[in-house]
Amino acid sequence: MPRPRTYKTEAIVLKAARLGEADRLLTMFTPSLGKVRAVARGALRPKSKLAGHLEPFTRASLMLAQGRTLDVVAGAQALEAFPTLRADLERTGLAFYLAELVDRFTAEGQESYPIYALLLEALGWLDKAQKVGLARPAFELQVLRLSGHGPQLSHCLKCRAEIKGAAAFSSASGGALCPICERDAPDARPLSIAARRAMVYLQGSAFSRGARVKVPTAVEREMEGLLQGYIAYVLEQSVKSAIFLERLRREDVSAAAAPNSRPYPEGPA
Repeated sequence: MPRPRTYKTEAIVLKAARLGEADRLLTMFTPSLGKVRAVARGALRPKSKLAGHLEPFTRASLMLAQGRTLDVVAGAQALEAFPTLRADLERTGLAFYLAELVDRFTAEGQESYPIYALLLEALGWLDKAQKVGLARPAFELQVLRLSGHGPQLSHCLKCRAEIKGAAAFSSASGGALCPICERDAPDARPLSIAARRAMVYLQGSAFSRGARVKVPTAVEREMEGLLQGYIAYVLEQSVKSAIFLERLRREDVSAAAAPNSRPYPEGPA
């Protein structure tokens, strides 16, 4: 059924960009309408009633009116702003990354409540959890699965043999390869037993359960590298926020080595 001329929906703001002098162009994800783009007219004016309700990764109740090309925000009320998350640069950077993944892996107007629920759960985790934990790989594997791009990790993609020991990971093939079949995959990268088992668990578990799993730092970094390469292959381009997270990590290392240096970059490009 066609949407009414004016309609109400809940949404999480994925990103916001300046449009002209005072307007904002919003990309939002809704529970029942999927991804929606809309204009918030005058949102950048100091006295705007919309100001503060439409910041990135805010969950808001919206009144929208259909426009000729883009819908228009007629009213907005923030439901959750996740203030603790916003006070921590690492968590804020990760929230930008999660929002960008949802934006990249979803099509406009295509409903996907499971992805909406996943994003909301992940933002709540970043806001409340004492430690970030494995939030990043847990979210990556879940959004890949829900969008139909989940990597195969239990069996070799070529010969279908069950993988029990060390293996390889091929982005082009879509997952794990046994030691024999990896010879025919030029892009194959080593996949340790620990990393594969962790990825299998994260892929098959609820986000919050997976995010609290503890693994050695080396295993976390291995998963991060493999998944970053796989996501870039699926999307056919890198995720900008992932580059920012890497910059942030390098800045943290530099700050630890030189306490008087400026510890953080300005934010994602």
